[in-house]
Amino acid sequence: MFNFNKLFGTAVEALEAKKSPRFNDYHTGRLLYEKYLKNHPDLFNMEPTLLARMEAKSSPELAKVEELFKSAIEGADKIEDYADAATAYQQLGQLYFYQGRLDESKTALQKSLEIFTGLAALNKTYKTTQSDSHHFLGLTLIDMKDFAGAERELNASAAIDKATGNQSNIMYSLQAQALLEKRRKSSK
Repeated sequence: MFNFNKLFGTAVEALEAKKSPRFNDYHTGRLLYEKYLKNHPDLFNMEPTLLARMEAKSSPELAKVEELFKSAIEGADKIEDYADAATAYQQLGQLYFYQGRLDESKTALQKSLEIFTGLAALNKTYKTTQSDSHHFLGLTLIDMKDFAGAERELNASAAIDKATGNQSNIMYSLQAQALLEKRRKSSK
């Protein structure tokens, strides 16, 4: 039987969560991150330049973003808010990708996907973020020259995007597939 009290409790908890430090940390980090990417368009693409990655790696703004995302993950883990933790791991993995910290990117993105896979039911918003985790893990694996792994992740991302009708991500998937083929050919 449907438990209305549980639903009410969840809604109240959700409202309270928006006041929590972890919620604020994530959203503050996200705003700082978006501002940085907007001001550094040479970084915000599938093939960031070496200079852009070096600048991103030494950026005090992005160090703060990393700290805020880690704090959000820690807070989400404490209250077992798995979707928020998975989303924050995805953002952290993306940040590491842009900084060229590929091992850390891979680890964070895999953690994001592990959590998403464990969630029983994902709404469309979380599926989009799950797709983003596959996408950035694919890009990370391309840079690591794990082309078979990259193809698997990019295909998983494309399948989610197709199922959810996310047209903008479908275009990114096509671009990422083209990058994968380009890198495969150049590595031979």
